[in-house]
Amino acid sequence: VDSGITADVLMVAGGGGGGGVAGGGGGAGGLMFTEGATLSGQKTIVVGNGGSGGYGISIEAAKGYDGSNTFFTGLTTMSGGGGGGSYKNKPGSSGGSGGGGSYTGSGGTGESLYGNNGGNGAGSIPSPSGGGGGAGGVGQNGSTGNTGGAGDGGIGINYSSNFGIIYGDSGHFASGGGGGGHGDTNSGSAGSSPLGGGSGGTTSTTAASPAQKHTGGGGGGAGRSGSSANDSDILGGNGGSGIVLIKRTA
Repeated sequence: VDSGITADVLMVAGGGGGGGVAGGGGGAGGLMFTEGATLSGQKTIVVGNGGSGGYGISIEAAKGYDGSNTFFTGLTTMSGGGGGGSYKNKPGSSGGSGGGGSYTGSGGTGESLYGNNGGNGAGSIPSPSGGGGGAGGVGQNGSTGNTGGAGDGGIGINYSSNFGIIYGDSGHFASGGGGGGHGDTNSGSAGSSPLGGGSGGTTSTTAASPAQKHTGGGGGGAGRSGSSANDSDILGGNGGSGIVLIKRTA
C-alpha cells in the first residue's frame, strides 16, 4: 500500500476461554470497524489467538485464559477477550469483552467502544455462571439456584453487508461464550451463544465446544454436576482466534 489506498478495516482480537468447572463464558475479543481508513506505507498486522479453556476443578488454571491482542500499525490495538471464571477462581477476567463470573464471582469489565462486560454468577454456591460479554452487548447473569439457568453470551456484531457471509459466523463476529450450568441433577440449563462465533456452555462436568476460529468469539464455560474432573482435562471451550479484514473502497 505504498501509494496509499482508502479501505474499510475490521479488527477483532482473540476470544477468551471458558472457565473449567462451573465456568463463566469467555469474553469476545475486542472489535473495531474503521470506515474509510487511509492506508499507506508498510503495515505490520498481528492477529491474536483465542485463549485456552480452563482445566479441572482444583487448580487456579481452572479459570479460562485470556485471548491475545490484534495489532495493526497506525490503528488502535484490540485487546483479547477475558477468560471466564471458575469454581476455584470465580471472577471473570477483564479484556476486550469481559469473561463471565462463576458462582459468586462478578463478570469482567469490557473495554468501552470495543466490547462489553461479562455477566455475573448467580450469587450463591451452588449456582450457574454468567455469560461472556460480546462486542454488541453484555453477557447475561446466571439465575439463582441449582435449577436456575446460566447466562447467555453477549451478542456479536453483523458485518455481512460490508464483508459478506463467507467470513466470521455468517458475517457476524465477536459474541460471548455461554456460561456453565450447575445442578447435581443436571437441571440447571447452560448458557448459549448468539451468532458471532462464541460457543455455548455445558450443564454437566463435560467439555464445552471451542468457539469458531477467525471470529473472536468467547469459549463456553463447563458446567458442574457433582461428577469428578481431572485437573489435566481442558473443560472450558477455547476462544476463537481473531481476524483482520481489509476492503478497498478507493
